[in-house]
Amino acid sequence: MVAEMELSVRRARWRYWLLLAVVLGFTAIGVLALAVEQTLAGRSIGGVLILFFGTAAVVFARELLDARPRIRIDEYGVEDRTLGVGTIPWSEIAFAYRREVQGHAFICLVLRDAQQWGGRTEFNLNLSGVNAGAERLYQLVLRLSMAAAKTGS
Repeated sequence: MVAEMELSVRRARWRYWLLLAVVLGFTAIGVLALAVEQTLAGRSIGGVLILFFGTAAVVFARELLDARPRIRIDEYGVEDRTLGVGTIPWSEIAFAYRREVQGHAFICLVLRDAQQWGGRTEFNLNLSGVNAGAERLYQLVLRLSMAAAKTGS
């Protein structure tokens, strides 16, 4: 068993505040377009702006209000709420590696039993938008998964 510990990684709130400000600006442009435009094309563009960016504003506001950690690493395993699979036990992680795609960091978890995880043998922890260093998290996941493999837990 891995020594008792827990690390909770939250989303980077500043990033969501910035995104919320941007989408609210575009939503306001859509409202303005609806108010002043007389043409169907102008009003349609305003409606599309309101619909698209207004929806994005709701999503970003919800993320800001959600106080739960996005990624939790503890003695039992690792959980990324965005994956929707619950906690992946250390005993199920065969290997972990770090990858970057277009500047976004991921920790890739290679799992032992694909059947248990709906046929998927690999899950990716997306570290974009979280308030923790990718290398630090990767080293922790690697160390804990290797420790579990050694003890057979």
